[in-house]
Order: sequence, then C-alpha cells, then structure tokens
Amino acid sequence: EDGIAELQFVLRVGQKILERTEVSRIPVASLVPIVVPHRHVGMSMADVTADIQQIKTDILRQALDNLRYANNPAIAFNKNTLNLYDVLTSRPGQRIRVDGSPQAEFMPINTPSVFPQAMEALGFMEQVQEGRTGVNRYFQGTDQNALNKTATGIQQLSTMAAQRVEQIARIFATGIEDLFSIC
Repeated sequence: EDGIAELQFVLRVGQKILERTEVSRIPVASLVPIVVPHRHVGMSMADVTADIQQIKTDILRQALDNLRYANNPAIAFNKNTLNLYDVLTSRPGQRIRVDGSPQAEFMPINTPSVFPQAMEALGFMEQVQEGRTGVNRYFQGTDQNALNKTATGIQQLSTMAAQRVEQIARIFATGIEDLFSIC
C-alpha cells in the first residue's frame, strides 16, 4: 500500500486473507511434455492421441463384430416348420430339424467379411499416431520387418524418435528445475 508495484503471493479463503508475502517470482511450476505458447497448461501425449485411440477402439470392435457375424450368420426361417429351439441355440456344426426341404425352411443371411480392411485401417491409424507422437515402432523395437529395411533408414527413424523423446525430457527438466527452485 505504498504505491510501488510489487509481486505478492496471497492466500485467500473467501474474503479473508490468510497469508500475504512479497515474492520475487510466481511460485508455480508446470510439467508438460508439449508446451503451448502463451499458456500455463500445455498438452500431454494423451491429448495428442486420445482421438486416435478412440478411433482404433471403434475399428477393432467393429472388426470383431463383423468377424463374429461372418462366422455365425443370422438365419431367416419358417417358424411353422422349423424347431425353434434348434435355431435359437447356435453351436458349430449344429443340426437343425426341419419339416420338408432344408433349403425351403431356413436360409443363412451372410455378412460379408470386412476384417482385412479393418486391419488395414488400424495400421493406418498407427501411422497417424506415430506421426503425431514422433515415436515409431522401429524406435520401440516392435517392428517385425525391421530386418528387411535398410540400416541407414532405420537409424534415421530411430534418431528422430530419440530426439523427440529427448526434447520432452528437456522440457520436463525445466519444469522440475522450476519446481525445486520454489521449495
């Protein structure tokens, strides 16, 4: 209250001021892997890849549903000449009792299999995720075809991924430095 601007740390609950101290800096540290300019709160790797993970989950669920329906198709049947219990129970190699010609009494409704296309879509989403995060399967050591690639190409990809991880570590180091300087 002397008319000179100063930085203060104020702890207030409602209208009551519990603590008021003059400080040289704002005692706040931020630890984020991706810094957003002019913002205190940055982005996490989950923020960058959450939508991709949701898409991958949807594709995998739909692919498994399609595989289930392709392997166990729905059946259209004549309820008057077919044993209902046989149709309601679904087992591999099951026998269905009919009154008359089987072709006239029931018909499986085939579902086309799109499982291979769904697996291609999952692979594409993996590539999108690798592009966003900068960490690829070569760097992680999970690509089974890495031996068929050129050594120079694999080295370049691994180096780029390592640089991305190192950049995140350096950003974290700055945040940890800020945190310990506050204490």
